[in-house]
Amino acid sequence: MAIPIVFDMETGDPDDVFTLCALATHPWARLVAVTVMPGSDEQVGIVKHLLGRLGVSAPVGAHRPGADVKPVSGFHRRWLGKVPAREPDAEAWQLLRDAFSSGDATLLTGAPPKNPGVLLERAPDVRIAPLGRAGRLRRRLRRPARTPSPQIRGTRDLPDVQLQRRSGRRVEAAGIAPRR
Repeated sequence: MAIPIVFDMETGDPDDVFTLCALATHPWARLVAVTVMPGSDEQVGIVKHLLGRLGVSAPVGAHRPGADVKPVSGFHRRWLGKVPAREPDAEAWQLLRDAFSSGDATLLTGAPPKNPGVLLERAPDVRIAPLGRAGRLRRRLRRPARTPSPQIRGTRDLPDVQLQRRSGRRVEAAGIAPRR
């Protein structure tokens, strides 16, 4: 049985579109929605174009529908050519609300967690269950590394901590920690 997945992504580099393609075609995954950060019409156009070419029907939401930014890497344009801009089906938080309210969806995020943050602010009745291994991952991320990451400076910069501070609610993150 396929796992229903909501994929929250960005298009600043190629990794999220490759993940989108893998999720859209994997037999164990069923995309129920895709949300895009920040959600320019160009980004939405790329996502809808890829879903169409892969034969997958899923609504696409935007953090800021019609955002006048250009967060699309040159890779996407070279790979796909000129893709027409498209409008989102809804705001991202609304798609997240619908997916979590109507079933057992799993959120997979490759973007900063702003869309889940807005969901928690606007729909406090939606329950997001913590994932079991999150604490272990967070402890590993807190340990000082031999070479500090320029992107994460202590726990205050971790996405789940930022989301927790903005929403005022406890949020857990999950992932795979590197082996030592």
